[in-house]
Amino acid sequence: MDEVIELVGLQEKRNDRVRRLSGGQRRRLDLGLALVGDPELIFLDEPTTGFDPAARRRAWETIRGLRGLGKTILLTTHYLDEAEQLADRVAVLAHGQIVASGTPAELTGSVPNTEIRYRENGREVVLDRPCARGGPRARGPRRAPSEPRRGLPEPHRGEPGMRLFRHELKGELLLYTRSRELAFFTFLLPMIFFVLLGSTYGDDTVDGVKGSHYLQAGMIGYSAISISFAGLAIVLVIRRESGILKRLRATPLPAPAYIAALLTSFLTAFAVEVVALILLGRVLFDIPAPDRIGSLVFALLLGAVAFCGLGIAVAAMIKSAEGASAVVNAIYLPASFIAGAFFSPEHFPSVLRRIAELLPLTYFLRLIRNVMLHDQPIWTQGTNVAVIAAWGLVGVVVALRYFRWEPSEG
Repeated sequence: MDEVIELVGLQEKRNDRVRRLSGGQRRRLDLGLALVGDPELIFLDEPTTGFDPAARRRAWETIRGLRGLGKTILLTTHYLDEAEQLADRVAVLAHGQIVASGTPAELTGSVPNTEIRYRENGREVVLDRPCARGGPRARGPRRAPSEPRRGLPEPHRGEPGMRLFRHELKGELLLYTRSRELAFFTFLLPMIFFVLLGSTYGDDTVDGVKGSHYLQAGMIGYSAISISFAGLAIVLVIRRESGILKRLRATPLPAPAYIAALLTSFLTAFAVEVVALILLGRVLFDIPAPDRIGSLVFALLLGAVAFCGLGIAVAAMIKSAEGASAVVNAIYLPASFIAGAFFSPEHFPSVLRRIAELLPLTYFLRLIRNVMLHDQPIWTQGTNVAVIAAWGLVGVVVALRYFRWEPSEG
């Protein structure tokens, strides 16, 4: 990634948002996106349009460097000097047809004979002679030699998929931390609820345990659905409807690598959230660390993956970016209250308790509380594990059936 940024000359803009880039800088970014997967075949459609002279020369050097690495480049341009400088072979298109093709020297040297007509003493005189350019002619500046070690690194033939995954994961984590709304509502808000509600009824007894202990497990469950379900669904809908997912499908980045990196970034955010909640509980409410770490990790991973599957499924059902937040919030916020993330559902109306029995979050909260508060290993929680896994499987099936990369609007 760093090599590509340097190659297209955007080092000083590496931390800027795209909307702050100039037109020429966005064109260079487009070129960088085409190169980030280290492809063997590169299509460049008028890559220097809108460039100033200095940027145009840098782009030429970049393309020469790619040629030196053995890349095959198909370039379209309206600039004849650009074609002469960069191309090994040139094809001239007119009205959708190839009217001439060959090397730049062949095309520039194949000028037709010149015909001169004039009248002398009332009669027409025609002179037909070969063009003087058939002999020696002025030539443009010689191409700079290609520098094989300049630009993109040598490809690691053994692990291209893993390299792309690591690069995409780094980018997804950076995007998550830069999105203030996403970071606040999915990451910081559960901790705020934990501190406020823990200060309110943390010393009370809830379902036979101290209120702060009960709330900590509940906020871990709320974080799972907030990050892995709500955050993921909203991000996918916005990216799909803005055309980002469609453009990604045209890049060398494989779809599985993109999905894996996206899911891993949200799972990483959830893992950091869990650690933060455990540390907050220890510092503010003197809650001891969980004893069954292995069972807790497996339970958290199971729940987070299941909610990710459900998040992708819901994203497939939402038709517009404007309605994404409203639809997702209407699902997960009531579900969090009904399932008992904030308060014990023991005194809820019977209709709400019956609804809670249908929610995957209810079984995830029971699993987490049994492991954290009652020291029960996960292998004794067959029902809770089975229901969570079943809901996750439903989400995966729906996602595979209905998820699409193209925008549904327009």
